[in-house]
Amino acid sequence: MAIIECFRNPENLSSVLTCLREAEGLSGLLAVAVGLALWIVAQLSADAKREKAAEREMKYGLPVSVPSVFGSPAHAEAVLRSANQEYYQLMLAEMEKALFAQGYELTRDRLQQVVADGETQRTVARAVYIARERYLAPNQSEHELAEKATMASSDGYCARWLSILITGSEQQGWYITRRHQGADYDDDNGYAFITTTPTVNE
Repeated sequence: MAIIECFRNPENLSSVLTCLREAEGLSGLLAVAVGLALWIVAQLSADAKREKAAEREMKYGLPVSVPSVFGSPAHAEAVLRSANQEYYQLMLAEMEKALFAQGYELTRDRLQQVVADGETQRTVARAVYIARERYLAPNQSEHELAEKATMASSDGYCARWLSILITGSEQQGWYITRRHQGADYDDDNGYAFITTTPTVNE
């Protein structure tokens, strides 16, 4: 039983080996050999459990487990990540839709990347800002939104937000390009698709 007691809440490998050497009825060499083998097995088992726990903790980038304390740092982080995900998805969707309306779309091919013209950037930035304001304060009137959007456009606030979205998208491999002729925008799924069949020159 003495050898088992050495493995109850061990602090580290050194403490386990010391305990085993001092155990009655076991020689020092045998204790070290057995202790080392059991320690390795215990560590491998613990590592496997930690890996499985980590896999369960994450799903689509968000914690699956419920924080044990309301208002704890873990709780706050989970709420922050969830809210920010919805918030940015809304703005990205509006950016894509507004770009498409101006003759642009998004591509994964960096070689097709272009810089949208100034007027397009201003229009898209304003659309994103209005969508953002509707999300944060849904009871605002259209007149209030228009006035805020005009002010935010003049002081560069709209342009700054659009720049953040474009830069972040480029870092994830999404680039602005000219819209393909005959493409339509799918409001439900948020992407462009080709509706005309290209002709082949004989």
